[in-house]
Amino acid sequence: MKTVGEVMTREVVTFQPGASVAEVARALRERGISGGPVVDGGRVVGIVSEADLLRLLESYQMRIETFLPTPFDILELPVRMGLSLKGLEERAKRTSATKVEEVMTREVVSIGSDAPIGEAARLMMAKGVNRLPVLDREKRLVGIVTRGDLVSSLA
Repeated sequence: MKTVGEVMTREVVTFQPGASVAEVARALRERGISGGPVVDGGRVVGIVSEADLLRLLESYQMRIETFLPTPFDILELPVRMGLSLKGLEERAKRTSATKVEEVMTREVVSIGSDAPIGEAARLMMAKGVNRLPVLDREKRLVGIVTRGDLVSSLA
């Protein structure tokens, strides 16, 4: 049976805890990936994924909805919308500037490179994750294994 080290991606796209959500979203789009480890001082301190960013957007959407007028506010709509749009624009800027460390998943599920790929698959399914940072004995990042890597290993 193949090991994680044989199928993992060695050149890992990582993020710093202080990076902005906008930077992460841009990197995910440009690299065609859906997430990556957050590394600080050579150690994995979290994982950031599209799901984390979607949760932030969901929270932002809920805040937007609190500014929508009620039927009783229709007469004041022009004034309210002018104020609300300015407030929404400011909130959108703040949301984009949110730091990765504020939205990342802190409980990192990882694996070693010598583990069988079946163990990686079981761990992903049991923990509900799509990627596992691969760490060496000193807990340093040496790669990442994704669901796609595991599926490709079957071919």
